Amino acid sequence: MMLIYDKVYIEDFGECKGVGRCGTCHVHVWHAPTGMFFHDGVEHTTLARLADVQENSHLACQIMVNKSINGLVVQVVDAA
Repeated sequence: MMLIYDKVYIEDFGECKGVGRCGTCHVHVWHAPTGMFFHDGVEHTTLARLADVQENSHLACQIMVNKSINGLVVQVVDAA
């Protein structure tokens, strides 16, 4: 989430600052490298109340920044 937040201005993106409760950092993951790890935590609960949730939906704040994200391709979901 912070990589997107720092590089691209998207109004109201990351409102809860990475807690995983607001859903404003909803992304669709189009390419996840082998070994990519996604958190479970509150992500499922938050995604359950959002629109346009697909099998490849994740919260950007729950994707940890480390070498395993090399090659990751995501699309920010328009909350409007």
